[in-house]
Amino acid sequence: MRFNQVLTGVFIVAFAGGGVLGDIVRTDGFSSLQFESFENASINFEYGQAEVFNGMATVFNTGGSWIHAASSDIYIMTLQPYEGQMQMGAMEGAIAYQFDSPQKSFGGYFSAVGSVADGIASFYSGGTLIDTQALYASADSAWTWNGWTSDQPFDRVVIESNLSTKGYLVHDAIRVLSVEVPSPGSSVLAIGSAMVLLRRRRA
Repeated sequence: MRFNQVLTGVFIVAFAGGGVLGDIVRTDGFSSLQFESFENASINFEYGQAEVFNGMATVFNTGGSWIHAASSDIYIMTLQPYEGQMQMGAMEGAIAYQFDSPQKSFGGYFSAVGSVADGIASFYSGGTLIDTQALYASADSAWTWNGWTSDQPFDRVVIESNLSTKGYLVHDAIRVLSVEVPSPGSSVLAIGSAMVLLRRRRA
């Protein structure tokens, strides 16, 4: 009886959310009604804050420079939007999303239009850094999915490239959720833990 209870507990914990591997973990693509494609966002060389996600968040450049939504980015190369007609980026400075209410999952598609691929995503709660994660973005006009889920709520996400200027990183099809989503490896963790317990039980 005790073994069955422990085994059941392992499966419940493993599938309950993405926090079993740490505070913030990567996750596969997910859907959300809170979706920003920048189609209707008024971001035209904006030096201040601009509303996104139908007013539930603002986006701005942390370096004091501008952000811009356009149909193509021609800083280094021509990049077509991942979907729709618009995409958003900046030539320099990190881009921050500030949410009115706590979130637990964040993701979207990114592309580096500079000479250096990839970047960093930093998650904050009330000004306190929760975690930083590697962001994958190729520098060959392709889009790459990046998504994360957290067992701790966050209200700000800061995205920066690996360039010294932190810019030349384009965003599209961004989405958030106020709940966790399953992370890759959750089922593997559950099966692996169950097998270990089973072996110990038989021994």
